[in-house]
Amino acid sequence: MRIFIGLVILVSLALFASSERFYGLRRTRIGAALTTGGWLMVGIGFAIGPHGMRLILPEQLLAVAPLIYFCLGWVGLMVGLQAHRSLPRVVPGRVFGLVVLDAAFSLLIIAASAELVMLSFGVDAWTAMPMALLIGIFGMGWSPEVKSLQRGLGDAEKVMPVVRAGAGLASMLALVLYGVLYTAFDFNPSAGEAMWSASRMFGGVGMSVLIGLAMGLLGKGLMTIAQRTEGEFLVVLLGLVSFTAGAATTLGCSPLLTAGVTGAVVVNLPGKTLERFQRVIVDAEQPVAMLLMLVAGVLADAAIGIMGVALVLLGLIARGGVKWIDRMHVRRSMNLTRTPPGMMSIARQSPLALALAVGYRMSLQAEAPAAPLGGAQLLMIVIVMGLVAEAMAIVHHESVQTAAAKESEPR
Repeated sequence: MRIFIGLVILVSLALFASSERFYGLRRTRIGAALTTGGWLMVGIGFAIGPHGMRLILPEQLLAVAPLIYFCLGWVGLMVGLQAHRSLPRVVPGRVFGLVVLDAAFSLLIIAASAELVMLSFGVDAWTAMPMALLIGIFGMGWSPEVKSLQRGLGDAEKVMPVVRAGAGLASMLALVLYGVLYTAFDFNPSAGEAMWSASRMFGGVGMSVLIGLAMGLLGKGLMTIAQRTEGEFLVVLLGLVSFTAGAATTLGCSPLLTAGVTGAVVVNLPGKTLERFQRVIVDAEQPVAMLLMLVAGVLADAAIGIMGVALVLLGLIARGGVKWIDRMHVRRSMNLTRTPPGMMSIARQSPLALALAVGYRMSLQAEAPAAPLGGAQLLMIVIVMGLVAEAMAIVHHESVQTAAAKESEPR
């Protein structure tokens, strides 16, 4: 009964987050910042979870894990739908360069910083490396939301498309790298350290690709048959996401990557069914994303310890350096004389990072005895880093705005 009540609470809150009244909040500057990144729902999840009113406990959510896997699959599908074959033609080369630069420096600087922190706390280098790489992947990309930073943008018409396009491409790259790492290591061996396996990695990624391809082709055929009625079409779509995520989880693959491959297959198949498919997916984006953010708030464990605090502090410094490099790259490639205030969006954390962290929390690796940190603690680190990055971006934006206003005042 308690599990049922918890589900009702979660689904009700997620549906409210997609209502017209809540959408009005999203149209304000502060509301856009809080809702697009999912922070409001994360806060509510934390409030109703074990660290708050205890209305919903992690063990209740784990008892209904298929719901979480479904949400993860839906997010992966949405990311995959951006991988249209026309991207190389329509996206400027500077955007691809920005994404590659961000990915390389995120893995080099952020992951290396996390590795050093764990080494200083006595964690074996090979055991620390998977978690350090995860933190680096979580630090990749940025939020595509720019509404809250749109006042006085100056070069907005040139910069904002780069920010949005880069955020989407970075999400795809992060999803692929996460899916590769998901099956590349094992925290469970009796030696008490991480075990790396190239065959396990290639086998897992290959399985994700095969399942994704099969479900994309099968889903396209079924949706073409069922396109006569809304009910049939919705049943096929829900079944497609559920089966894809479930099959990937059962076989030890990432449901995010597998569903992402499915989305990439569907978006590149010809036919009118695609438009309807994308419309339904986008319409359901908000409640699914909000439900996943609520889950993140409930599953996160605030007891991250001294090592967790050190990871947050050094991670924020490293991430700030990476995003500064990103902004300088945009300025040079676009010949800008100054950094537009709206480009502070690059400093924000990608919304996908929380979904990836929840995906790791649900994996068997997350609670293995040899893991340097539990999945719930790692999820909390991602939440704290994201919130701080959000606050710093807004504060920096306001300071730039104030400085620009003073410069424009007549003397």
